[in-house]
Amino acid sequence: MKKQFQFLDKLKDSNLQQITQLELELKQNYFSTNMLKQLGYEISLCQKIQSLVLNIKGEIICDKSSPQFWNQVYNCSQIQKINIQLEQSFINLFISTILFCRNNKIESSGLLFLICDISKCKNLISLTLNLSQNNIQAIGAIELGQELHNCKKLNFLDLNLSQNNIGCKGIIKILQNITHFKRLENLSLYVDENKIKNVGAQLIGSEISKCQYLKQITLDIMNNKVNDEGCIQFIQKIAKLTNLQVLRINFQKNKFSDQITSILGQEIVKFINLSQLVLHFGSNELTRESTAQLCQGIQQLIFLKDLQISFYKNWILSHGLKSFVDIVSKMNHLVSLNANFKNCRIKEQELRNVLSEMKNMKKLKILVLNFKENDFTPAVVQKCIQILIKNLIRLLQLKMDY
Repeated sequence: MKKQFQFLDKLKDSNLQQITQLELELKQNYFSTNMLKQLGYEISLCQKIQSLVLNIKGEIICDKSSPQFWNQVYNCSQIQKINIQLEQSFINLFISTILFCRNNKIESSGLLFLICDISKCKNLISLTLNLSQNNIQAIGAIELGQELHNCKKLNFLDLNLSQNNIGCKGIIKILQNITHFKRLENLSLYVDENKIKNVGAQLIGSEISKCQYLKQITLDIMNNKVNDEGCIQFIQKIAKLTNLQVLRINFQKNKFSDQITSILGQEIVKFINLSQLVLHFGSNELTRESTAQLCQGIQQLIFLKDLQISFYKNWILSHGLKSFVDIVSKMNHLVSLNANFKNCRIKEQELRNVLSEMKNMKKLKILVLNFKENDFTPAVVQKCIQILIKNLIRLLQLKMDY
């Protein structure tokens, strides 16, 4: 039985013994120590619970001397999936009877209070933890890594640590504590805007490459001041993961040139089992040569069904778009294609002829194209849509933004 609640008092009045899936979106203006204790107690009564989603919105007030929340929850021996959302939360800490009203976002001490002993949930196989836009810094990341160390049965791990001032050291400490997991198949790591720089990118690649059982990776390193050198070393490290079926990487807002797409094009062929590839290169320093360099490697992925790629705000030009379409149109095994050429300085008079080349993509069912900020007229776009519909008879979804 699945139950959803928005207020803690509603949970108290429920038939807790029959709940197997519990979703709590708690919207109180503040969440006190006693409320956290009560919440832990109420959840501990859900002896059949297998899945817990906890989204706390508002200010959290905690007393360090109080029992930890997870000391109560781990009594639910059947729980396998935990999803915690604490995005942009605020925390005040009581130490004994002294109130420190910092009025800041969650810091390392608050994080430890909220995650301490989560590893006592012995059957935990899936963990989602969203701490984005807080301030846990490197010390908080180190504590999180130590807590994750004992979650040895994890198969699925989703960590959102974006905008937390963690830095290279904190990210690596987390990865060092999970790379020994032999059951981990799906890893999502969001570390955008954390100042990891080149050294961080290289070390992330080194640690992730140790997870030989991974089948899916989602990695966001957007806006981290990584340049060609750091990205190349990262790419070459993760190319060892030949069992990957899904690879999603966000490279946006760094300092990459065409050298990146050339190296990635050479290394991507090693991911022979990929069925989905998602790459975001927006707001870098790529030129029209980058599309051909990258796609020549992608073209060799014979099991690839879903390709999503973004060149937003780069100097791709019409020639770059033509190179992309020329190569991708030969990938007749693609089922879904999503390509973003927003603000890439493409001329509309060449668009019609370029898109006509896609007629050979016989298996394509989903096509999404973004040509915003390229000064296309509605008449030209509508004509292109008509050509695509006529040539791609299997299309179930067609979307072209301009």
